[in-house]
Amino acid sequence: MDLRGKLPTRQGAAPYLLRSLADLQAVHWLVVHHTDVGPARPTALEVAQYQVGPTAHLPFPSIAYHLFVEEDGTFEQTQDFLAVPWSQGDGSPYSKQGVAIYNWWGLSICFSGQDPTACQIATIQRARDWVRQVVGNPALPVIGHRDVSPTECPGDLWDQWKASVA
Repeated sequence: MDLRGKLPTRQGAAPYLLRSLADLQAVHWLVVHHTDVGPARPTALEVAQYQVGPTAHLPFPSIAYHLFVEEDGTFEQTQDFLAVPWSQGDGSPYSKQGVAIYNWWGLSICFSGQDPTACQIATIQRARDWVRQVVGNPALPVIGHRDVSPTECPGDLWDQWKASVA
């Protein structure tokens, strides 16, 4: 499902920067994230509302992920691949145009929940294959957010299931 342009945005905020087609072809990773809210499994709409709301930890202009996987395995595109959302910048060694380089180097996919269901893992695999086709890199690595930033994301069980989406 295509949710680009249909989710809430932060009023008055400039949109995310856009990468060039050359930058898109030079993407290093597909980065897996999770919503990390215990047993809750918020929807893409709920995540977008939080991220552009007054209690967000950063003033995100819009949802910070390119792709989102709902609890039932529904796969949604939430940002254009040319957008550079702020999803994995902590720990970046430098910035480009004021945005941490790890954001430029990655496309992001977030699943709803603390740990993925089998259905969500299958969807991440399908999304991975689609992203690899779109960017023209059949070997594009899939990594966890924690692999590039100081975080526990994408959950305590990442080491147990990451090989299934690599």
